[in-house]
Amino acid sequence: MEKLIPAVNKLQDVFGQLGLDSPVDLPQIMVVGSQSSGKSSVLEAFVGRDFLPRGSGIVTRRPTIVQMIQTKPDKLKGEQEEVDKTVEKKGKQQEDDTEKDTKYGDEWVEFLHIPNKRFFDFEQVRQEIEAETDRTTGKNKGISPKPINLKVYSPNVVDLTVVDLPGLTKVPVGDQPDDIEKLIRAMIMSYIERPNAIILAVHPANADLATSDALQMAKSVDPEGDRTIGVITKLDLMDKGTDALEWLQGKVYKLKRGYVGVVNRSQADINSHKSIQEAREAEKRFFKEHPVYKSFADQMGSEYLANKLSGMLMEHIRKCLPDLRTKINSQLKEKQKELFKLGSALGDNEDIGAALLSIINHYAMEFNQALEGKAHEVISATELYGGARINYIFHDIYAKELDKMDPFEDLTLDDMRTAIRNATGHRSSLFIPEYGFDLLIKKQIEKFNLPAQTCVDLVYNELQRLAVALDHDDLARFERLESRLGEVTGELLRRLKEPTSQVVADLVDMEISYINTRHPDFIGGNRAMTKLFRSMQAAEERQRAAAAAAQGQPQNMPQGGGYPPNSAQQSPPQGSPTGPGGRGLPPPNQQQQQQQPSTTGRTSFQGPRPQQNAVGGGPQPAQPPQQQSQSANQPYNYYNGQPNSNATEENAMDEQDRKLEDGADDISLYNVPEHIKAGNGRPLNEREHMEIEMIRTLLQSYFDVVRKNLQDYVPKAIMKFLVLKFRDELHSELVTSLYKEDNPEELLQESSETTEKRKELRKMITILKRASQVINEVREAENAES
Repeated sequence: MEKLIPAVNKLQDVFGQLGLDSPVDLPQIMVVGSQSSGKSSVLEAFVGRDFLPRGSGIVTRRPTIVQMIQTKPDKLKGEQEEVDKTVEKKGKQQEDDTEKDTKYGDEWVEFLHIPNKRFFDFEQVRQEIEAETDRTTGKNKGISPKPINLKVYSPNVVDLTVVDLPGLTKVPVGDQPDDIEKLIRAMIMSYIERPNAIILAVHPANADLATSDALQMAKSVDPEGDRTIGVITKLDLMDKGTDALEWLQGKVYKLKRGYVGVVNRSQADINSHKSIQEAREAEKRFFKEHPVYKSFADQMGSEYLANKLSGMLMEHIRKCLPDLRTKINSQLKEKQKELFKLGSALGDNEDIGAALLSIINHYAMEFNQALEGKAHEVISATELYGGARINYIFHDIYAKELDKMDPFEDLTLDDMRTAIRNATGHRSSLFIPEYGFDLLIKKQIEKFNLPAQTCVDLVYNELQRLAVALDHDDLARFERLESRLGEVTGELLRRLKEPTSQVVADLVDMEISYINTRHPDFIGGNRAMTKLFRSMQAAEERQRAAAAAAQGQPQNMPQGGGYPPNSAQQSPPQGSPTGPGGRGLPPPNQQQQQQQPSTTGRTSFQGPRPQQNAVGGGPQPAQPPQQQSQSANQPYNYYNGQPNSNATEENAMDEQDRKLEDGADDISLYNVPEHIKAGNGRPLNEREHMEIEMIRTLLQSYFDVVRKNLQDYVPKAIMKFLVLKFRDELHSELVTSLYKEDNPEELLQESSETTEKRKELRKMITILKRASQVINEVREAENAES
């Protein structure tokens, strides 16, 4: 157990070389208190020597880590021998510098920033602390969180490590900033908030305990008081008739670790050069002779406090040791892994060409593995990576975008009528002209080009992203190589993108170039016509049933000359495209259903069909008024599908139909417009309605055929001409462009950051190995004792 504190002291030395970047939290005693609360006096009482700077205002401007090492025979012998051997290696000059001063005997101080030099004069120790402070903070009261590490070797101390923190102050002086209080508090908090820190909260007895800044800060990080011990200083300066008994007994503010009272040397004692030993004796007499404190005088004083702190620290270290061992080993493995990734620096005798070729081979292999999903070291459980992202573009972005496309986007009613009329030429066709269908479907197929080219761009960007994001350790080492590799891969991708875009454009052009009306998935004209007839039959049957219900007739009795519903063998109804009238169409309810917008809401066809005759089934311009329900007494307005409140007589409706079918009212033999439109804004007549419904069915069917084809062939083309071609040509392109360059040495020139990082990692690994060795020695000693 006696080796625990020296072991932590060794660890403190090891990690002290790293400043505030120490990778583990070591058990230490942090001395906290306001300015002039007696912190430095308590610390000097532990050592038994005057060695800390004194003066007015803030004196401790950097944390001072004081390691007290007891130099009794057979104790820390190994460490002493090691120090002596190091001194001998420095030669005779070093021995002259470290010649012992008979005034102090076997007591000396060593600083971490001045290795292997012993200070036997404690006045020189104070001067070196002041000089080292000024070297970092300047000479005008500046502060710094960088600690000063020193060891005190003496037979009169207990094994203890204490950190003297700057005193809390409120008024800035010298070069101190206006927020000096905030800065000092932040510095102190960074030390005492560490879970392994023991807080020594110092408060003077001549100030109210309720105003203690030290206790307030300790409570904020240790609310249960498990690692805080209170120290009441200047008990001899309290007014006569008063005492600090309630404070010391924890009645004012309770701490689990309790309070210890001490008596400091007065300024008169310091001026008269009263020794620490004499002050300790005077302190003992004060507690033994005081009427209030004499009953527990053996639990008061600096000597008791030092022994109590040593015991607390040793107990704390024993609890923290397993966790320290785990943290040190974990840090060691992590740093070794980082160093392995950096690799060793290329020497002058190494084959630069072979090293460059190895890097190229490794990079090309990693790219291929990333595409195939075999890059296990970089596979993430939170997001897609590599080839999986390209697959996502094909199936979750491009394919779904095509599924959302509307076959009738930007295709109006007049566009369809115009295409049909233009395709007939100077004749009036008996059936829907095939050329009109070709004209319309080619216009819609062109809309597939934009999403196809966008898909090429997305995959191109993804390949660029993957080429840059490959987790290749060597690329981080060589900035020039990384830059050139990015240039080569970017140029190769750009060279492959253009022909890929052309192939994808050709796929769309192929669909436009040949409209395969005999495609097995295309509905065709015969099936489309049959589908239309059946929908007309069903609509007429529903209309007859509704009319019969309105007149109170049985719904299962056909009226007039109607034909049975759902009978494909029956002759088409009067007015159907193949019937006597040659101009049939579904009834209004069916027409309204077919005129609803598509699933995307982009296209709608307004205007109802003319009403069917409920008896004969033939198309009529409108039902006679006596056959209409009360809600349908008005004829339909062909512009909006609503009852026409202006035209109330059937002959007016017939006249309107005639005029609209012939064209605008102002068109005559002597007034032919320059620009003629097929519909000229009028609603569909019977024949046009049938033609529109037919051509819509054909467009929808063939649009789906093209959509299916391009969903399949565009990803295949991109994979063939961009992704796989890039993968296959990547290695040869890198070898041709990089390996054959005149100066491969420049490509493998390490950056200064890499060189510095390797140096820091090696230093850290050496330190962590030493720390691990110290921990293992303590564990072996514990096992031997048990």
